[in-house]
Amino acid sequence: MSKKRSREQKIFRRIITALVIAIFSVILVSVSVVAAYRLLPGLGRSVPETSAEMTEESAPTTSAAPAETFEETDAAPAAAEPGRMPTVLLDPGHGFDDVGCGSEFLGETWEKNLTLDMAKKLGELLTERGCTVLYTHDGVTFPSVSEITSEAKRLGVEYEWEKLADNNIFSAYERSVYANCLAAEQDIDFFLSIHVNAMENMPERSGFEIDYYAEGEDAALSRAYFNGIIASIADNMPGMGIDSWEDSWDEAFIVTKITRLPAVLIETGFASNASDAAFLLSEDNRSSLMSAVCDGILRGWSAVCAS
Repeated sequence: MSKKRSREQKIFRRIITALVIAIFSVILVSVSVVAAYRLLPGLGRSVPETSAEMTEESAPTTSAAPAETFEETDAAPAAAEPGRMPTVLLDPGHGFDDVGCGSEFLGETWEKNLTLDMAKKLGELLTERGCTVLYTHDGVTFPSVSEITSEAKRLGVEYEWEKLADNNIFSAYERSVYANCLAAEQDIDFFLSIHVNAMENMPERSGFEIDYYAEGEDAALSRAYFNGIIASIADNMPGMGIDSWEDSWDEAFIVTKITRLPAVLIETGFASNASDAAFLLSEDNRSSLMSAVCDGILRGWSAVCAS
């Protein structure tokens, strides 16, 4: 064998060896990359640059909610402790420098006078039936902004400072935060806000109205009381119409959507309607209405206990 052929064979063997090593290296690197990808599935996923590129796999699964937006579920009513009567928080609508609505038919009587009277009557009836009754205010005093915020901070209750005002008006937002403070310290089963309606441009409008926030975490519980009050008024006050509203967040009253309790708001008639105003000015009628509402609250409580 000549030296030339021997040299060519050596070169050929070196080329073959280099190719084998290169192929082996490529295989080894590929295996390593696959293994790493399986161990760390986040590797190799590109971050979408526009919302249109976001897939179900890469889209975020959680997001921050607005400060005053609460968890919205429709859970079934929680069973109450057998034999226990409810604790009810009553809210006489308006009050102090906020007189509420009035009309020529009510004369010198204002909404705040009627709601306070009805809340006290209802409280007495509930107490007689074994309930524990609390009030957002007594018509004489109400907690100041500094007292509310101090309690809220102590109890970890959320509030928005810019929605509070230090004056002689106990706003719907302030009483909602106050109600949440009360509920943070003790078990409160139900919140009822009592009001009088008015629609001066439609004096023919009459009757009762009742609302609850239908998208909140306590919606099922609120609905139990809502339905109980509607049924009781229908049974005990035949002929008195009642319009019912299951409100979205945008439609709901502040006290029903900010108060973190099962909550209902009732409008007890139209001050702007002559017949309704006459009804409201009668103490006997107010007592009869509050007796029906008391029965309705207890019907709601029975539904909660039976669930």
